[in-house]
Amino acid sequence: MRSKKKTNKIKTKQSSKAKNILRSAISKRKKIKRIFEKLSLTELRHSTKDVFEDKELGDWVKLYRKKNDIRIYNYGIPDVSLPQSIYWSLGVIKNNINKIEIFSKKEKELNDLVLLQKWDQALKILDEVDELCGISTWSNSIRASIIAEKEDYSSLNELYKSLTSDLYEYNVYEVICRQAIFKTYHDETVIESRDRLNRQLRNTFGDDLYYFLKYKILTFNPVEKYDFEHIFNFELNSTLIDLYLCVSDFTIYSEINLLHSELKKEIINSLSKPLRESIFSKISESYSVPSYDWTISESDAELLENYTTGNYSGALENVLMRQEGLSFNAVKICAKSMCRLENISIEENYLNSFLENFRNYFSKSDLFTRSQNELYRQATNFKQLNFFKKLNLFLIQEDNREQIKDKKKTKEVMFLISDINSPFRSEYLLPEIKDKYFKDTFNAKYKSTTALFNLYKNKIPLESQELANVNEDRKMSYYAKSLANQGENEKVIEILSSLQNTTDTLIKLEASNLLILTFINNENEAQGIQTFNDYVLENRNFIHCLDSSKVAESAEARLRKNPKISEIIALSLYCRFVDDSKYKTLRAAFNNYMRINRLNSPLEILERKDLSISNNEANYFLNYIATPQIMKFFSGFRSPNDIDKCRVNICNYLISIGESKNEKISEVKSITKRLVLREATLQVAQSKVDADLSSLKAGKNESHISLFQNYIKSRKNYRDEFESTFQIYSLLAQLGDKDFAYTFITQEHFNEMCNTFVKLVRTVIEEFSFGEKGLNANVSTRIRHGHLPNTIRRSFLDEKISTSMSKSSKTIRPNDYWIKKLAREENKESILKAFSSFTQKLEKIIHKVNEEILQVNTLEANLTGLSKSTKALFRYSPTNEEIITLQSKIDETCSYGEFITIIEGWLWELTENNLQKIRQYITENISPDITNELREKLANENISIDAMYEFNNALNRANRGLVQNVKTVESWFKRNGVIASKPFDLDIAAQIASKALLLDVDLDNKKNTVLKGFTLSSFVDIFYILYENSISKSGLEKANLEISHSANLDNNVLTIIYENSCLPYESAEIENHKIREFKDSYGNEEIMMQRIHSEGGTGFAKIWKILQKDLSCFHTMNFGFTERNSFEVVLNIKNNGLINYENTTD
Repeated sequence: MRSKKKTNKIKTKQSSKAKNILRSAISKRKKIKRIFEKLSLTELRHSTKDVFEDKELGDWVKLYRKKNDIRIYNYGIPDVSLPQSIYWSLGVIKNNINKIEIFSKKEKELNDLVLLQKWDQALKILDEVDELCGISTWSNSIRASIIAEKEDYSSLNELYKSLTSDLYEYNVYEVICRQAIFKTYHDETVIESRDRLNRQLRNTFGDDLYYFLKYKILTFNPVEKYDFEHIFNFELNSTLIDLYLCVSDFTIYSEINLLHSELKKEIINSLSKPLRESIFSKISESYSVPSYDWTISESDAELLENYTTGNYSGALENVLMRQEGLSFNAVKICAKSMCRLENISIEENYLNSFLENFRNYFSKSDLFTRSQNELYRQATNFKQLNFFKKLNLFLIQEDNREQIKDKKKTKEVMFLISDINSPFRSEYLLPEIKDKYFKDTFNAKYKSTTALFNLYKNKIPLESQELANVNEDRKMSYYAKSLANQGENEKVIEILSSLQNTTDTLIKLEASNLLILTFINNENEAQGIQTFNDYVLENRNFIHCLDSSKVAESAEARLRKNPKISEIIALSLYCRFVDDSKYKTLRAAFNNYMRINRLNSPLEILERKDLSISNNEANYFLNYIATPQIMKFFSGFRSPNDIDKCRVNICNYLISIGESKNEKISEVKSITKRLVLREATLQVAQSKVDADLSSLKAGKNESHISLFQNYIKSRKNYRDEFESTFQIYSLLAQLGDKDFAYTFITQEHFNEMCNTFVKLVRTVIEEFSFGEKGLNANVSTRIRHGHLPNTIRRSFLDEKISTSMSKSSKTIRPNDYWIKKLAREENKESILKAFSSFTQKLEKIIHKVNEEILQVNTLEANLTGLSKSTKALFRYSPTNEEIITLQSKIDETCSYGEFITIIEGWLWELTENNLQKIRQYITENISPDITNELREKLANENISIDAMYEFNNALNRANRGLVQNVKTVESWFKRNGVIASKPFDLDIAAQIASKALLLDVDLDNKKNTVLKGFTLSSFVDIFYILYENSISKSGLEKANLEISHSANLDNNVLTIIYENSCLPYESAEIENHKIREFKDSYGNEEIMMQRIHSEGGTGFAKIWKILQKDLSCFHTMNFGFTERNSFEVVLNIKNNGLINYENTTD
């Protein structure tokens, strides 16, 4: 061991090196650069003391920043390696250690104050931290979240102005401040919003800015990839608190991912002792022997003992009575205790709403999804606080969607950094210190908890008196785990099966998961898979606490041999709710199952008793597995039409048994429309531009649907007030005062509604742009990857005017062909250079079009200023104000599918504008003019007349070819002309609706009336309502139902006369009297809107809404029973831009 005297000499030597640099007569930036270049890592850390004391450079170690400080992220310290950043950061922290200690204590206070909803006191703590340590994005973000929770939105704007008034727009710090201040989420799309913004950042920025913005703007997810070298190169120039927290996050990231072991140990060795209560100290206990005794909170010991013994009301009271010490683990135990209690009455505050969400999350109740998203929202809004960092890590660990390589390591870190020193934490400590740790925790009154741990470790028998007070179900659960570790599988299955009868939901769920795994691990996979299916089909939320990955792997392995329907269902559940990466396997399993069992149609399983399929399994198979996407490669179908017709039959069967009726009716309409349009499509220009929103339309994004339903509910609650406010907003916007208009519409409760709508639309934009079948995927595969470059090059390659370029070295192959024909010895080099320059120019044009112009950009407006990729012409970056105006297209009767269709239509309008700009760019920038320079250069060379004549002819042919090829490329940027967007015969709408209901009827279209394309869906719905009304109200079987209808156009009025037969009745007068109220009230807006929102009797009200609201057409409807035992409807619709007279017979 070094003597203290020797160590001091080394430090003095290291210090003298730094002092010599600081005394040199060079600029500040050169001094700091030289320090990093000339000093070793250890010297670099020690040099921070000299820099700290230096009057000129001291700020770079003190990192004390004030509001509007333009030095934040100003690159005063140069980009350096990760080890240099870590050693420098450790020196900075050591020189400010007293401030960091005080900050750590203040943060603990702040955690408690936020949970107890003591907002003003919390803001005061932030003021104290800012005064002591200077401002930070940590402080800014938490302050903004508190103000948002108080719903003091004017103060948010004031905060933003106070922090950024002296900064230029799109300064990195300004952008981060804006995101931190206006980041709060009040909806159910927190995960989606994060994913969307992460994708935008990844697609827009280089690694340096991407990883930094991801780290600062998004919630830190340590199981994802981060490049901390880039992150630290920004944070070294930030603030004291932000740099300290970055070191903390880096340590967690390295520990979980088993990275940077030497740097991590250096951090832990340096900071664990001076910062005793930090995560550095806690993690150090898995590496080294601490020099302290463990201190156990009496309150925590009481809490854990109450929970272990089943005194859940005592555990709940323990936490609710606290005014401090509200650690994450204590709150988690409290929430789990609430799951076992009924009729709990607690006051409304932030902590208790948090506990309620946690209870729904743990119990997997019907409110699971909403509560899960609310927990993510809370973790996001207060992501800078230690409590919420642990919450976020917990949610990541528990979320089956997270592809974590080693969940055990994440769990280990959660235990290590726990604020409660429980006996179970000993599992992850250094072996040499476990005995002492156990002694300290047992002495802290962890008697029953320690006994339970000893049972789990097989140190005491089940009959031990030490376990006398332990809750019986919990004791048996841990006994089963102990037996499982010993391989006593029969006993394990017996115990776990008995625990299925417990009233304790949490223990039942945990036992269920262990039971499934025990089956699978002991060659009883079929039973494990079946048990998994039973649980998830009973409550789909159970999938979030079961090891679904293990089940999916087992099902996948068995499906390769002799596929059973239970295994296909298990794989489908996994694909639907966890990860769709096994979708191809699911499709292959379906094909194999159908082939082996000689099934020609999925509906045949209903008749095959030999397959031993339960009703629930059959319905699930038909509902979620026998879909067009999965059936598309089944050899039993000869064409897409066969698949669609089969799916229509399946949907009609499911409708007949009441299975997802509304969803299946909508699906049938969509498929039959596709069937008819497929036959009627006119294939014009071979457009390569497309985007498919079928995944959204199919309802796969459940959080998005839930958010939409919340939005519609808000619209209903504030219907009249919102409509009048929106009219004023529109007027203000038209008058040109858009800023005031936006402020006006986002006031009070409309702020949340508008924000929700913006999130809804941005999700659709992202799916349209970057979804699996989105615009970017289509443009990439159909245009950018080979097609466009080859088409533009073709004519020049054919005439050998351009040559190839090496992708790796970027060198151009010499044009030997024309050199031989044109060059002489004296001008060979210059002619060669001329051809190379042309090839280089052509490749540069192609690269710009491919890699810049034809890119898709959805980056939100407030981040575009940091992006250099502003040339993309597929732009979908509307401002929030632009999105808000789309609300005029939506009303409270709008369904989710209609909403997607409306936004999709708007996006195609934007796309048409984008396509026009792209075509214009191509025309202006890819023309024969690009060869002018080559022609001029060669004209000035000494070339024979015959050779030049031959070359000019070749160049002219190439240019003519280019013109033709450019026209071909332009045609790719025009959408296919299909019936959906072109005028259509009214018969088409009737045909689509009748096929959806398996009716064989014809419309007598007397004047071949043709309507404009945008009305197709509306008239399909009108005919569908009329047909469905006949089927449900006539009293006749569908096979005996007779329908006749005609359409006529006269004096600009479209008349549709519809009649269906009915079960004979005594008198038309009596029957009409029964429906008198419906006849007299038709057209009364208030009554129509009420009926639309009620159950039953809504069909004609929907027709009114379609014509009156959606198409803005004046119309009359007369309906009633006739003396012919029939029901008749007469619709007179005044043309308001519906009719396409060019194709209508007059």
